[in-house]
Amino acid sequence: MFKYDNKPSNFSPVLIISSLVFLWVVSIIWHEGRINSDIESEITLVRGVINKQKIVPHEKNNLLVALASPTASTTAVGIKQPGSGGYEEYDPEKLPTPADTRILFFFFAGWDELSRDFDMNLITYMDKIPAELVILKVDFDKRASLKTKYGVTIANTFVLTDRSGKFIKKWSDSKTLEDILATI
Repeated sequence: MFKYDNKPSNFSPVLIISSLVFLWVVSIIWHEGRINSDIESEITLVRGVINKQKIVPHEKNNLLVALASPTASTTAVGIKQPGSGGYEEYDPEKLPTPADTRILFFFFAGWDELSRDFDMNLITYMDKIPAELVILKVDFDKRASLKTKYGVTIANTFVLTDRSGKFIKKWSDSKTLEDILATI
């Protein structure tokens, strides 16, 4: 059978060093994950404030006022009125009505990196949206009837319609406002 000695076991220095390196690498990966999670939380918070207050981010003074006072009026810095171009959350009660307005439905999903990047691009370059175009951000996960109506199956899909909702064109994976304007 087994013979038991009262001698201390000899751990190899290589085994000890490799164990320490392994623990060090795991702690770095864990720490990086926490940092990225914190950064993503901050980005989500800022996006929420921007979307809720409908603020153009490059208008810094107005952004600071809105952050300081959540009840402050943001109509002066808000999204352009329908018929003058703009980017806003989809609301079936407030669809643009001017005759020359086209509607671009942007099917956004918070879990989709392309959607998040395009959303930030639109917020940044909102003032470049032509007067005859209104871009409506549609929640991909919550607006099933709109997805069905236009045959949308993946996030970051764009559907161009006239003001009455009549289908004109559908495509996916545009990355910038410039891509959108070239496509329509």
